[in-house]
Amino acid sequence: MKRTLQFLMISLAALCLCGCGNAIPDLPEEDMRKVEEYAAGLLLKYDANYSESMVTEEEYAEEQAKLERKAAMQAQAAEMRRQEEAARQEEDKDSGGDSGDGSSEVLPPEPVYTDIDEFFAINGIDIESTGYTVCDKYPDTSTEGDWQGIVTASPGNRLVVFKFSAVNSSAEDKLLDMASMDAHFAFKLGDGSTKAALTTLLLNDLSSCRETIAAGASDELVLLIEVEESKADVSSVTMVMRNGSERAELSIDQ
Repeated sequence: MKRTLQFLMISLAALCLCGCGNAIPDLPEEDMRKVEEYAAGLLLKYDANYSESMVTEEEYAEEQAKLERKAAMQAQAAEMRRQEEAARQEEDKDSGGDSGDGSSEVLPPEPVYTDIDEFFAINGIDIESTGYTVCDKYPDTSTEGDWQGIVTASPGNRLVVFKFSAVNSSAEDKLLDMASMDAHFAFKLGDGSTKAALTTLLLNDLSSCRETIAAGASDELVLLIEVEESKADVSSVTMVMRNGSERAELSIDQ
């Protein structure tokens, strides 16, 4: 291989030195460039360490996988932004946000007031509001191995725990399966703000509970919101219930 390279170098030198005496031929710039490219190609061709393919199949496959992962992450981020925007618009709708376009005011439809069990078509179980309390955490204590844990208010905020009594007034055990429904809850406060109920792991969370209540027995269920300690007004509260596209309200007394 070394002899071959030496032969090519000598041949190239002889080609460049041929002509009148020892003078280097005065070639046009374009021809000179072609000679240089041809010589470089020959050297690379006979170089044992040279590979015509600059990217291997493995490297290409790895790069494609990176691009696919990046595209998937971008799609997931876009979906999260879409869901956040939808939730924000839903909250603005509940709080009666003004569009600010200067058009004439459109009055919202008169709210429909109804009971919780009637709105969600729950048969045999009566669900009534029993008031609410303001606290820093709920429940106050937990037992060892209790995976549902304790919900704690973030700094500067407090929890409002709305309590409900679920009574099985029938003569047989009844399954209360809110988890299978498209149930959503929010609370309109006295200061005009609207707070969506927190998503929790509590077993007695009204929005996601699934339990059997024995005949004649009752159970306490809750919904939680978080409010600013110095601003929130809970002297007057209205609960907004949603079941799919249907909507109703319920006045909450302390």
